[in-house]
Amino acid sequence: MAIDDLLGDDVDPAHEGALVVFNASGAAVTETVDAFAGRDFELSAVQADGADPVVKATQWDAGAGTVTVPARTVAVLVELQEDGGSGEPGSLGSRVLSRARRPPRSPP
Repeated sequence: MAIDDLLGDDVDPAHEGALVVFNASGAAVTETVDAFAGRDFELSAVQADGADPVVKATQWDAGAGTVTVPARTVAVLVELQEDGGSGEPGSLGSRVLSRARRPPRSPP
């Protein structure tokens, strides 16, 4: 799963995009993502600085456009903006999420 803001408005001043990889298998998996070859993804700071040593084994090979994810792991990789962006990262995202809430259910 991937998102980015390379086209149109720059909706996140700190990031160019994110790549989320789910590996539910019992072995490490390497997947090729040709469309992202050459892009500079890295494990998100939350996971890279976290307590889970398994997720830290996630690897991104920009030249080959491959991501390797350990068994039974969800990895979030991000691509930071080259200029570091401006503004408060995540501030727009929280507003977007609050608008995306489902309306209350009507009684049956």
